[in-house]
Amino acid sequence: MTDAHKFQNALRIMYSLDEVSSVLSPEDTGAFHANPMAKSVRMDEDTFARVYALIEARQPKDKS
Repeated sequence: MTDAHKFQNALRIMYSLDEVSSVLSPEDTGAFHANPMAKSVRMDEDTFARVYALIEARQPKDKS
């Protein structure tokens, strides 16, 4: 998988990330689902690291 493909896949995952409710408050979860890009760029680093870990967990395992 190329870096571009992995990144694009991460974006797709981000837009369907129901698990984000385990990291964010109900209000923030709603805002994330409404506009994940805008919400993500405004998150503090620690919170986004937890969201990103959820995204990474759903990425296919690299077979290289």
